[in-house]
Amino acid sequence: LAQARAGDRGIARSEETAEARQRLLSLGYTSGAAAPKQRYTEADDPKRLIGLDAQIQEVVSLYNAGDLTGAIARVQAVLAARPDMPLALQNLAFLQRETGDLRSAVETLRRSLAVHPADTDAAALLGAYLNESGRSHEAARLLEVFAERK
Repeated sequence: LAQARAGDRGIARSEETAEARQRLLSLGYTSGAAAPKQRYTEADDPKRLIGLDAQIQEVVSLYNAGDLTGAIARVQAVLAARPDMPLALQNLAFLQRETGDLRSAVETLRRSLAVHPADTDAAALLGAYLNESGRSHEAARLLEVFAERK
């Protein structure tokens, strides 16, 4: 659902210049969105994650087919097996927003950030949804923390 969520950020992506890339690098923005895990368990074994990945792909397929109810049910099944999965939490938030439940979408993203506080994708989406719900000052405070990180 990343392509569908891209519009939530309110800007179109474009190629950056070498100068812009250097500035982003100096601010710490060219690393991955989510911080690496500190501890890996059996549940992190790639062989165990194949099924979850297939379910996430099914979420996208259901959404693309217009089946929001089915997509939400599938992503909730993923979260039942892996409650801390950032992508599943972000997908659930997006789907909740698509159904008009912006309040739940915001709460889901807060839950994601509580588990993964360095996840810039979750923070950006939460900032967009807070702004959309009329809480622009709260969004600015949240995103300011990420802008100040180096």
